[in-house]
Amino acid sequence: MNQIIGAVFDILYLITVSLTTLYCFYNFVLALLLLFSKKQHQVKTNSSFKVTIQLPIYNEKNVVDSLFEHIDRISYPNDLLEIQILDDSTDGCLEISKKWLTKWRNEGRAVQLLHRQERKGYKAGALAAGLSAAKGDYICIFDADFKPDPHFLKHVLPVFTDATTAAVQARWTFVNQDQNLLTLLQTLQLNIHFAIEQRARYFLHLPLQFNGTCGIWRKTAIQDAGGWQADTLTEDLDLSYRAQLNGWKIIYLNDVLVPGELPSDLRSLRIQQHRWMKGGAETAKKLIHRVWSGNFNIAQKISASLHLLSSSIYLVMFLMSIATLPLLFLQPKSIGWRLDETLNYLPLTLFALTMIIANIKRKLSFFHQIKKVFQSLILLPFFVAFHMGFSFHNTKAVLSGWRGIKTPFNRTPKAGVVATKTESFSSHGTIIKPAYAELILGITFALSCLYDIEHNSFYHFHILCAIGYLSIFVLSIIQTNQYHED
Repeated sequence: MNQIIGAVFDILYLITVSLTTLYCFYNFVLALLLLFSKKQHQVKTNSSFKVTIQLPIYNEKNVVDSLFEHIDRISYPNDLLEIQILDDSTDGCLEISKKWLTKWRNEGRAVQLLHRQERKGYKAGALAAGLSAAKGDYICIFDADFKPDPHFLKHVLPVFTDATTAAVQARWTFVNQDQNLLTLLQTLQLNIHFAIEQRARYFLHLPLQFNGTCGIWRKTAIQDAGGWQADTLTEDLDLSYRAQLNGWKIIYLNDVLVPGELPSDLRSLRIQQHRWMKGGAETAKKLIHRVWSGNFNIAQKISASLHLLSSSIYLVMFLMSIATLPLLFLQPKSIGWRLDETLNYLPLTLFALTMIIANIKRKLSFFHQIKKVFQSLILLPFFVAFHMGFSFHNTKAVLSGWRGIKTPFNRTPKAGVVATKTESFSSHGTIIKPAYAELILGITFALSCLYDIEHNSFYHFHILCAIGYLSIFVLSIIQTNQYHED
């Protein structure tokens, strides 16, 4: 009987570690191919397009003034520019929006304020409502925590040289990336997304995504793709793929930078991760059959599938970690090299190589490149622990998405914004309550390390799992206490 159970977990482990390795290998190949990238953007000399800037806002009073100040400095002819404030706020944020509405109208600018009493469709609903009233042929979108350069439109609009270009996406940077370890690890992950994934997909003519903010859409492309739809929590990913499946293309500009703000505490990050992971699963469920039945070539179909299924990698990682626990006791004892333990290092090695390539920048000196690589490699163990610590939380979100369970679009609090209990702390009971599931998992993996030391099994992997889960629990306790004190 033990042999049968052991074989089952062996198979589960081999499948999950293979899938994790495949995903890391995909990103490594993207990074490797980027070394040969020399793609240049064609630009128009005349880019006098009529533009509508949409500013979707919901209870963002701590950051929205900064957004408005940066929009106020946008350099573009007034007769070609319209501003839409899409503010569904229920707090003091709406008063700030009205103040800027009055200011801009007094200056003779074309500006609208759309406030919906019922937040139907959440962000997608607000964007759709704004689109129906927009006068611009091009729609520029900024979330409340971003700070665009005054010349953003002049840098991005000229790239619309091809009539099949649906959207142009700029790169995010982060004003608070050095705030704490959480923001450092998020920066590492998102820099790989932008510097490797987005750049490589664009260079290789693979499907990519509009990231929800800091980009410009051609209005007719949105309409042709079916408009903004609120049946997933990642309306940006959904629209991106619907447009590309209809023959449109998206351009990525890695050298146009827009600073934004990262979630700096566990509560905010878990809200964001839940939305991104669940939304990714919802979008995969909705569109992956269209990817394989559509006009994409085989390389585009494979890349699109790996992209759409990327949030589900947390489910795979979680199952992989769980499968290693019974294998400690069901497999023959070993005091030497073991294949199953070594397999754990394959995805880690591929990811480390991807990080190294991501830091190879022709504009930097050799010394600075080595320094950046060294800094990234130091963070690598923390990065693995961080993702394993989030794997249970994100797995629940992914499963919720695949099962079709509908939940609200909860915004990510920024700059110390204290979310309301209804909006954030009730999100599946995972935000305000201590992370007891992570505590149990952390203790389990910590105890397994004692057995690992004696039998030379999954010690290094298990200790990272234990650190990750226990860190999530400790942070949840700290922030729960802070909430009750407030």
